[in-house]
Amino acid sequence: MYRKFLLYLSLMLLLTDFVRGQEADTQRFTFSMHQISLHEALERIRKQTSYSFAYNPRRINLQKKIDIQVKDVSLQDLMEKLAKASGTAFRIIGKQIVLTETGKVERMTVSGFIRDVRTGESLPGATVYIPDLQTGTACNSAGFYSLSLPRGDYELTFSSLGYIPQTQTVRTTQNTVCNVRLKTNIAQLNTVVIHAGNTQSALQHLHAGTLQVNPESLTAMPDIGGEGDLVKSMQSLPGIQVYSDGSAFFYVRGGNRDQNLILLDDSPIYNPAHLFGFYSVIVPDVIKGMSIYKSGFPVETETRLSSIIELQTKDGNYYRPVFHAVLHPLIYRFSVEGPLVKEKSSYYLSFRHSNFRWLYHAKSPNTNIYLYDLNAKINLQLTRKDRIYLSLFAGKDWVAPNKNSSVRWDNRLVSLRWDHILNTKLFFRLVSNISSYEYQLGLGKYRWTSGIKSLRIKAMLNYFMRPWVRINGGYSLVFQEFAPGTFNNDYFRAITQRLSRENALFISSKIDLTTRWQLEAGLRMPVWQDYGGKYFFRFDAQHHLQDTVFTKPDKAYFTSVKMDPRIGITYQTGTHSAFRFSYGYYHQYVNLITHSTSPFTAFEVWLPAGQNIPPQAASQWTLGWSRLFPERGIECNIELYYKQLYHQILYKDHAQLLLNPLIEGELRQGKALAKGIEISLQKKRGTFTGRLNYTFSHTALQSPEVNGGKAFVPFYDRPHDFSVFLQWNSSPRFRISANFIYYTGSAITTPVAFYNYHNQQVPVYGDKNNDRLPDYHRLDIAFYWRLNKKDDNRYRHSLSLSFFNVYNHRNPISVNYNKVKTQNGKYVIPANYYRDNTYLTTGMSLLGIFPSLTYKFSIR
Repeated sequence: MYRKFLLYLSLMLLLTDFVRGQEADTQRFTFSMHQISLHEALERIRKQTSYSFAYNPRRINLQKKIDIQVKDVSLQDLMEKLAKASGTAFRIIGKQIVLTETGKVERMTVSGFIRDVRTGESLPGATVYIPDLQTGTACNSAGFYSLSLPRGDYELTFSSLGYIPQTQTVRTTQNTVCNVRLKTNIAQLNTVVIHAGNTQSALQHLHAGTLQVNPESLTAMPDIGGEGDLVKSMQSLPGIQVYSDGSAFFYVRGGNRDQNLILLDDSPIYNPAHLFGFYSVIVPDVIKGMSIYKSGFPVETETRLSSIIELQTKDGNYYRPVFHAVLHPLIYRFSVEGPLVKEKSSYYLSFRHSNFRWLYHAKSPNTNIYLYDLNAKINLQLTRKDRIYLSLFAGKDWVAPNKNSSVRWDNRLVSLRWDHILNTKLFFRLVSNISSYEYQLGLGKYRWTSGIKSLRIKAMLNYFMRPWVRINGGYSLVFQEFAPGTFNNDYFRAITQRLSRENALFISSKIDLTTRWQLEAGLRMPVWQDYGGKYFFRFDAQHHLQDTVFTKPDKAYFTSVKMDPRIGITYQTGTHSAFRFSYGYYHQYVNLITHSTSPFTAFEVWLPAGQNIPPQAASQWTLGWSRLFPERGIECNIELYYKQLYHQILYKDHAQLLLNPLIEGELRQGKALAKGIEISLQKKRGTFTGRLNYTFSHTALQSPEVNGGKAFVPFYDRPHDFSVFLQWNSSPRFRISANFIYYTGSAITTPVAFYNYHNQQVPVYGDKNNDRLPDYHRLDIAFYWRLNKKDDNRYRHSLSLSFFNVYNHRNPISVNYNKVKTQNGKYVIPANYYRDNTYLTTGMSLLGIFPSLTYKFSIR
């Protein structure tokens, strides 16, 4: 019975195919089509034949114009005519016709640069989208793009964050250069207008754990001290937490602050803080592009475990000289930019200096506090295919309470870059830079100094193979010199300097598998070596000094070879939504050694991975979902992350890190687990815009030698982090913005009991970080007026008034248990320990309400 059923079913299927074949042969068709698109021709055939079509729109040019004149022909003859006219192949399967590319499709390349129409600045990360093929690409960091397309006519849509999209028609009869200049969306600088033409492109270029930020949008946020601050402004972004008021420390997805890498024109900045964090060294007006990677780190950069922040400084105006100035009671800044050769080469120069002296000079004439930074950049077009860039940065802080003590730290870097277009599909870049950070503490004639220096060389190739295939690869070499601490006093033994070298090969590719599926995969292969004619200490399992090992100058005494893979997948569930997934395994070889959580100390030591410090490692899984609402200009993003961290640096109780040549014996190794969910809702269009972010997260550290082997939360663990930024553009000349922040108080260690000893209260401590500071919250408000009536005036000036912490909430940054209350109501540390003192719990907060009035002007 079973065999008879199979035989009957097979006969029925064969009969069905035979009838369909006869039907296709017996039906006759007449068509007269002249210079119509292939898409329209397929629609006409579908309606008359009831046959459906299947094809990959990224491989078939649906807008190609064709001519078909047939009369009383079969479907087979009709499709042969259409295939010949359109350059395709076909196959009839049942009631479906499958169209494919022929093996001899001739392709031409469309390439060029996307720039700002007003200044000529290139726009890194700008996108090019072809609606007819449902594909596109993104510009590299030089604003260069390349697309390989079949012959035909196409509409290309160009867009970038904060700019008005532009559509151009391109005919690919030969390789074509199409340079585009986009207009700024003045009404909404933080907006990219989303419409049906570029919604698909926006989804294709969303990546898990990655944020593309227009720096100009952050200048609308209320500032403190007269200058917008990129580091503090990042607190309004999901998954990024700032230490507290007046701090440039930040933490990303459960990682410590040394697990963040800030790159300014491909050069690292090791300390982003001015005045212990009251300001940061990054000025938003100097930056033209900002990419924040919280996962899926690019293979071409040195790896950190938590975030990589890439910043590109402005090239300078290519068309006309422009002078800018910012005036504030506490700080001032001047910048000038303009063309060296109009439309070909330009320069940019910015200088900022503090103006604090009037605050303290009358009461403390021997005090000296100042900061400054300098940004400079020139770019020269050598040929139509060659351009070089030279960037300089220097920042310095000096804090001297009196003539006998001082604190100084500075960042310096110089970066040289050569961009070369090998052909329409290949883009080559060579970068070399030097970066240094030094900290110095002065006590009378004595100086304690620590720092880190590095030299980098990187060669990279971008291959725009197809619109749906892009490959990047290259090689990098990094030399680093670590100065953990020297003291100009023979009584103290200096910590030996360390020399390290990292060689790395890297490759990555991005492939659009279908109109819905995109795949990114990459591999970084670092080889880390410590070498030099110095010595290092060897410790036993109990961290006791075991031996001193002297090394030869040209011999590596520690080598680590790793493989760091990463993968990302995007699936578009529709025209307005997509799921994103990423996984990566990373290693970090540079470590910041400090057990202080306060931003008001710079006792920091940088050490490389080596014999006593294994490389830190982390694996991170990220899953995200995005939904665009084009008609309302709204974007919703949700991301979940799960991160495991290994070889995390912890410290023994009462660790001695200053002037300790055996500093590595003070360290302990542990592991960490970080997980959370980030929710972001943005309104990007209209007179009323804003964003809402909420993060729920948990981080736990554990080491068998810390806290009795029990897991504990680190200082920067904050389960709830909520922020709202709102902006109302009431007119082109006036806007109001408000920023509200709330997060769970930081973890601290508090006494679990007290006992009396010689009439003194002595605290008893239990588990590490067993308590929390009170929850943090504040509201900032800013008002902006453009004083000139027309925006196109050669002289532009504006006034901004901001209020930091409007309702004057005192957010404590520390808690003490060693003070008593005097008769006049002050809280002090007692000087007489022989009397019966009752210690009180006191807290210290930094900033209450802080008004700020800033005047800006520019002349062009």
